[in-house]
Amino acid sequence: ISGASLLVYQLFMYPSIIKVLGPIKSSQIAAVLCIPILFAYPYMTYLSGPGLSIVLNIASVIKNNLGPQNQRGAANGLAMTGMSFFKAIAPAGAGIVFSWAQKRQHAFFFPGDQMVFFLLNIIELLGLVLTFRPFLAVPEQYERN
Repeated sequence: ISGASLLVYQLFMYPSIIKVLGPIKSSQIAAVLCIPILFAYPYMTYLSGPGLSIVLNIASVIKNNLGPQNQRGAANGLAMTGMSFFKAIAPAGAGIVFSWAQKRQHAFFFPGDQMVFFLLNIIELLGLVLTFRPFLAVPEQYERN
């Protein structure tokens, strides 16, 4: 169900959203929407249904914007390099964070698994901040006032 909803969204809805909002603004909106979704993850075990899956997939697809045609190769190479690096360190890093979270099940500030999603939100917030000036250099053809 989630794969079919992603296909429909990417083929029919996503191009229209990018034409209206542009790639930067749509990324910013997706990042803002992802923050409460990440905070809700520990409680999502109580939810079910295809609607939840569709909402989560739409939020993740909006973030996957393509750059200009002449920069896609460089962007893909950089993304693959980063992905390979983080695939190498992610198991150890995730294990450290998970075991630390398990040790603090009764902590006052974000107990247990909530701390894991709090750290994910910090990373998401950092990604959101990096989409604004002066961190993001936007080509003139993509600037919107």
